[in-house]
Amino acid sequence: MEIKKILLADDEANFRELIEEWIENFSQETDNKIYLINAIDGEDAIKKFDESIKKNKPFDVAIIDYFMPKFFGTDVLKHIVKKFPIPIIIISGVKEAEKIDFIKEGAIIFEKKPLSYEKFKETLLSVIDLKIHTNDIHLFDHALKKLEEVVSEIEKKIKNKIL
Repeated sequence: MEIKKILLADDEANFRELIEEWIENFSQETDNKIYLINAIDGEDAIKKFDESIKKNKPFDVAIIDYFMPKFFGTDVLKHIVKKFPIPIIIISGVKEAEKIDFIKEGAIIFEKKPLSYEKFKETLLSVIDLKIHTNDIHLFDHALKKLEEVVSEIEKKIKNKIL
């Protein structure tokens, strides 16, 4: 059995307690041992994330709320992606239209509050074994730039044929 380390950043104590309960259930229902670290706001999340990196014991997944004191979830998200990318789940009550902003910043999944246990379990199962490596991100970024160049060339050729 592999031990997974999860960072949970949410300023609502009741929500953190609910997630703790769900993590216990998840551990019992799956073959995953979960070590959950709570952060009470964005600043605390960044501090705990940085400590895990310094100790060479990074988190496997981060679950982050958007609206938190001191730093918003997007600030925490950007910090994690820049320092040591891991799968990030944003769970928030923000409008669905803002979902794309989280994905653009590096979140793997956006889930809207309130969330059912079954949806939480499905979401966690989909990311728990993902490994994101900085090199993979650079390769993806390079491939995306190349694709943009190809699309630009095709657009130019189409434009020239039309004119």
